[in-house]
Amino acid sequence: MEKFVGDYDISGQSMTILIKDNKLFMSLASQQEIELVRYQGTEFYFKDLSGFSINFTMDNAGVVTQAVITQPNGVFTANKKVST
Repeated sequence: MEKFVGDYDISGQSMTILIKDNKLFMSLASQQEIELVRYQGTEFYFKDLSGFSINFTMDNAGVVTQAVITQPNGVFTANKKVST
């Protein structure tokens, strides 16, 4: 799960993926943390939120580069920020 952790940019907003108590969470600045439950591979669904999911995209080296979020109102891509 560590490979998914980090900061992402989604339409100019910051989104953070973090691990707490061996569980993966997503946090947006204006919202509370949402637990992500693994569905398969790199795809997770939002606990207690029907119709919401997140799928992480990796490059050829296996490094996570994006998170694609599917919601009832559309699909949004968040680019992972490069750590310096």
